[in-house]
Amino acid sequence: MIWVRIFEQFRREVMGSRLLLAEGVVQKSPEGVIHLMADRLTDRSADLRLLAQDALPSPPSPVTHRHPRNVRILPASRDFH
Repeated sequence: MIWVRIFEQFRREVMGSRLLLAEGVVQKSPEGVIHLMADRLTDRSADLRLLAQDALPSPPSPVTHRHPRNVRILPASRDFH
């Protein structure tokens, strides 16, 4: 949850970031609903590049089998001459 005054204070970060770090207090209601009451927001968009480097895709493996839904089923011929 971000209160209006916090949103106004960190408007640039909220509106412009692709990855946002929210710091605050975790609250739990009697009904069991959990909220993070944010009091500080940090733009961490630059860290997305680092995350992508850690998860470099591995080379594709050769296809050894096909899923039954990907197999083309040809119906039997229905020639009536």
